[in-house]
Amino acid sequence: MGRSGKGTFHPKVYAFESNDKTTVILGSANLTHGGLSDNWEACCVCTDHSGFELQRRVNLMFSQYEAAPDVKEATVWEIERYAAQYRTFRKHVKSAEKQAIEEIEAIPKMDESRLRACLEQYERCKKQQKDYQKREANYKKARELLDQLASGDVANETQFRTIWKRLIGSADRLWYSGSLYRRGYEAAHSFPEVCRLVRAIRDNAARSPQELFELGRQFVSRIAGIGPNVLTEIMNTYYPDRCAVLNRNPLTSLRYFGLSDFPVHNSFKGYHYGRYNDVITYIKNLCGFESLGRADHFLSFVYFDIKREKRSSGKKSA
Repeated sequence: MGRSGKGTFHPKVYAFESNDKTTVILGSANLTHGGLSDNWEACCVCTDHSGFELQRRVNLMFSQYEAAPDVKEATVWEIERYAAQYRTFRKHVKSAEKQAIEEIEAIPKMDESRLRACLEQYERCKKQQKDYQKREANYKKARELLDQLASGDVANETQFRTIWKRLIGSADRLWYSGSLYRRGYEAAHSFPEVCRLVRAIRDNAARSPQELFELGRQFVSRIAGIGPNVLTEIMNTYYPDRCAVLNRNPLTSLRYFGLSDFPVHNSFKGYHYGRYNDVITYIKNLCGFESLGRADHFLSFVYFDIKREKRSSGKKSA
């Protein structure tokens, strides 16, 4: 063990001395059947004449180990005690490994063939490509409006509503999450807090998406009419390449692709969002998209395609 009491004796050094030479093996191999026979190991063999520098250094190293106060002689008692500790440790490790494997196997696998089929439809649809160009322009405008809110110059509720309507209004709004306008105008009664929320998201660019989400939740809990969809719209407007929009549409599409282990979006906490954001980032990279905003646009396309299929199948069955 190490002299601090927290480390372990880790070096593997084997020294062999004869009348005329000293041979030292240094490397990764333990003195076990696996280390000497089955494992892939890396070792260095050094040989020198007895009485030369190599023998002197090796002997000095071993004498230092032997003199260390926390080094014990490998008596039969100590070996048996260590073996009992090892057996106890391995018993619990195997139990933990079994539980981990069961949980890993329970994680749903994404149906990538289904995703690629949807991607082909999406990329062939000229209307969708044109709509995404409009979305990009809208989010640039949305950022300018958010900067106005964060500036501290919004003096009253009327000024706030003028800006807020452009972001969440029922017609020609700049943000794409559905149903924002249903309760979104309630936020006008707490407009100073909304402005502080926007400023906090804008001014904490160094934080991770999970940390930003947790920071935003502190404000959202105090503002009626704002939920995770508005919060992540703000995050995505400022950081379209790092923070994904969260609402019912992409979650429905993820379930369609086999990823069904997320709660409803209003129940998300920071660790949920961090994992969700990783999944959307994976889809973004898999599809070759330039931003998480593009991934959200694609998942919304899938969502509405699913709705059309359900309506069509419903009419046929009727």
